[in-house]
Amino acid sequence: VASACMQAAAEVGGPCFYPHVTLLGAVEMPQEEAIKILQSMRGAGAVAVQFTGDVVAARDERSGIVPWSQSAAALVSESCELLSLLRLSRRLFMGVPECEPISWASPLRQPHLSLAYVDGSKAGLCAFLKPPRDFVATEVLLQAVGQSTLESVPDWREVARVSLL
Repeated sequence: VASACMQAAAEVGGPCFYPHVTLLGAVEMPQEEAIKILQSMRGAGAVAVQFTGDVVAARDERSGIVPWSQSAAALVSESCELLSLLRLSRRLFMGVPECEPISWASPLRQPHLSLAYVDGSKAGLCAFLKPPRDFVATEVLLQAVGQSTLESVPDWREVARVSLL
């Protein structure tokens, strides 16, 4: 998966980043608290990540703009394991009851793995990208992103990682 993202970044001139299926997006809290919460997810169970075969660019319904953060995304099937991990993450990090309806990051509103981060004007690159092979996620990680901008992506850093096994 990492090599697919690095190749896509090289082809379109975008930044390199750690490939990931985003569960929550940005959650603001003290880093020490976030690490403790993440550690409580240890052993939550591995997640089979299966791609639908589609690589898309999300387009905001109102403005028509493609956000850099969803400019080339491989869609992921909503498996029971993935939904369970999302519900657990929302409960632990955000206090959302697990019975609440699921919502993924807008404007795509579907689970996905970003293949490249580029200015929305380059969204046509999706036609040339293919999803990576399916895999089993055995870890969950926490990243510090600072500002959530295309320019800040090279500064993102891993803060903690725990095994889902």
